[in-house]
Amino acid sequence: RRDASPRRWPGRMNFGGTAQTKRTQMVDRMALRFAKTEDGRCKFEGEGANRVGKYVVTGTGVFREGGWDLECERVYTPNAPALPPAPAAGKRAKANPLAFAGAGPALSPR
Repeated sequence: RRDASPRRWPGRMNFGGTAQTKRTQMVDRMALRFAKTEDGRCKFEGEGANRVGKYVVTGTGVFREGGWDLECERVYTPNAPALPPAPAAGKRAKANPLAFAGAGPALSPR
């Protein structure tokens, strides 16, 4: 199944170990487009921005143990496409992200 409607989730990039504190997190905004490659697998591409700059991102995903494991590569470039407008503060997206038939539950970051 293909769901072309946009979905929004809050996001942070964690770095510097496993501790998730403000010192080891960076707020990210990104727009990703997913495509099923086979049952339980997908690929994605998109663009984003954070306090470091604008970037493009590509990656793959595998559904396992009840969630999606996503692996991505981020390349910072001032030529990354512009992002859509940010969601209004305090608004949360509906909890029904992209789902692929036969791939398990909805595609959603863990």
